[in-house]
Amino acid sequence: MLCQANPEVTEKFEDAKALLKAKPAILDDALSKLSHDAQTPARKFRELMLREDMDPCLFQRAGPEIVAGLPEPVLKELEGFKKEFVDILGLLWFPAPF
Repeated sequence: MLCQANPEVTEKFEDAKALLKAKPAILDDALSKLSHDAQTPARKFRELMLREDMDPCLFQRAGPEIVAGLPEPVLKELEGFKKEFVDILGLLWFPAPF
């Protein structure tokens, strides 16, 4: 998968990281709606956003590893969470990391 990080994506990503660091509980409501099985990978995506060295390309490449082998119902839940994740953090939509 090619990374689609242009300057606008990178800026939004950095803004999202800053927002998440300032308000770490901002995703808690969205996470609480997920089943236990979907919460674990969803929390991994949140934790990735908090890493200092994380950038949009690294984030995008990490996604397939996090979701590898998950059952279809969990993947569907994560797709719904992805929409909330993007909206809450103000990210630009680009093909899944998850």
